[in-house]
This record gives sequence, C-alpha cells and structure tokens, in this order.
Amino acid sequence: MKIRKLVKSDYPVIDFCMQELHTLHVNGRPDIYAPSDHIYSVKEFSDIVEEENYIAIAAANEQDEIMGFCIAEIRRKSGMIENVKTAYIDEIFVREEYRRRGIAKGLFEKMQFLAKQKGAVRVDLMVWEFNKEAIQLYEALGMTPQRYILEKNI
Repeated sequence: MKIRKLVKSDYPVIDFCMQELHTLHVNGRPDIYAPSDHIYSVKEFSDIVEEENYIAIAAANEQDEIMGFCIAEIRRKSGMIENVKTAYIDEIFVREEYRRRGIAKGLFEKMQFLAKQKGAVRVDLMVWEFNKEAIQLYEALGMTPQRYILEKNI
C-alpha cells in the first residue's frame, strides 16, 4: 500500500466511493440525509485537492487503484484558544473489499503526520451514533469523545 495525494483525475473513483458513504448515511438517518447524485462537484473536489488548508490523500495498491481515502481540513478554532489549529476529518473511507487490512489506520496516521506539519495540535471528526463500526475504528485509533450532540424529535 502506498499513500499519496489525491489529484483531480481521482474524481470518478472518489465520487463513486462518496456515493457508498452517503448511502450509509441516507440509510442510517433518512430523516436528515437525502439521496444525491454527487456529494462533491468536480469543482469542489478540484478545489479540495489544490487547497493548502486541506489534506487529501489516498491509499492505493500497486496498480494505483484507490482502496480508500481521507480528506481533512486544517481549521482554526474561533471563540476558543487563539491560534489553535485542528485537523477536521471530513471524510475517511475504505472501499468494502479492502476493509480490515489496516488501510484506515494508515490513512489516519499519514493524515495526522501531515496535520502536525501544518501546525495542527488535534484531530476532530464527527460520527453518527448508528455507525458503530466507525466508532470502534476511531476508538482503536486513540480518539475519545469530545462532546455530545443530543436531539429530540417534537
């Protein structure tokens, strides 16, 4: 496995993967998520892979087939301690046929390394309560709960 930067020409594969990830959310929370043809437009994806505040990486096999990817944004926390940079993971995904091979861990560790180089001191992400498999992964990677968002239908 090699981990490399995402490039514009990776869009079709990432678009396909994002459909699988989005379908998980639509099925888990149909009251919040609606089906969508494309999560990122070509322009949005191009901006992400070119923007300095993003870490956009892929795990690829020897044939350069993308097995998984991670997109994180370097953010400054407004209203909190000044000048604290955080790497916020927008997406981390491994294609189903490649799961349980350490790919997510490799992507997470590389993203964390790159985030440190950009001055980040913490990694944040949001995960839905229904996504137990992802929660287990994040806990295994050393992440801990930071806060709880609660809801009540009325």
